[in-house]
Amino acid sequence: MQVRSSEYQHPDIQYMENLGHSAMRWHFHNAHQMLYIVDGQVNIKIQQEEYTCKKNTVVFISNCESHHIAIAGYPYKRYVLSFPVSFINNLLVDSSLFAVFIERQPGFSHAVMLEPGTASALEELLQRMMKEYEQQRIYWVRYFASLLTELLITLYRGNPGSFSMNHSTNIVKVIREIQQQISLQISQRISLNDLANQYFISQSYLSRSFKRITGYNFRDYLTMQRISVAKELLIHTDISVTELCSHVGYSSVNHFIRIFKQLEGITPYRFKTTHI
Repeated sequence: MQVRSSEYQHPDIQYMENLGHSAMRWHFHNAHQMLYIVDGQVNIKIQQEEYTCKKNTVVFISNCESHHIAIAGYPYKRYVLSFPVSFINNLLVDSSLFAVFIERQPGFSHAVMLEPGTASALEELLQRMMKEYEQQRIYWVRYFASLLTELLITLYRGNPGSFSMNHSTNIVKVIREIQQQISLQISQRISLNDLANQYFISQSYLSRSFKRITGYNFRDYLTMQRISVAKELLIHTDISVTELCSHVGYSSVNHFIRIFKQLEGITPYRFKTTHI
């Protein structure tokens, strides 16, 4: 069976409105996500962080960050932009701009309140991206990527403190390359020791740096990425647990099930049945 995961998906953008009471639950996307609030108010919990977000707020969520949204003020109107990890790897050249989705250095905030001028420019770009997404003319994905780049440059110019571009040292570049390598080789054996040898640095220094820059220790980050891919495949394919185990880099089915249950609280089978 051919596995179709986020590696093969296109970016997605939606404009959504909630005009009356509605409930939302914890959920995840094996894709990076940007939320832009046009109107209303929401309380968002991302991992262990909580934010109250109003009009003109942009929120950045990585592919491995579970989150919960509770609407606190109606009407709740927003743009939701999602794109798979491979979208950055394949089409978006300047990785420093996209660090806002993958790096969680001390002081990082998922939510950023925009000044009116920046908010207006952002909304205009989102409208252009919506049009491109809806029409899907030839080379639309590449054009969409260029618009996303322009959007992030606009955000950076208006809110440079929200990006880690000013702190791009050699070790930051190494960590970004490792994050990319993990996403591209999720089914393969990946060890901190091998990566340290690959980049000619000590394992202890790489370990400390990885934690400081991404917000996660290496083992936890790798596990979260593997389980994120596993959850997506459980929802969107009929892959067996044995096949899935191998596809996300585990040699033992029992070990995979144990790790999955530790992170999600339920078995892979139970996860699949509750998300059909």
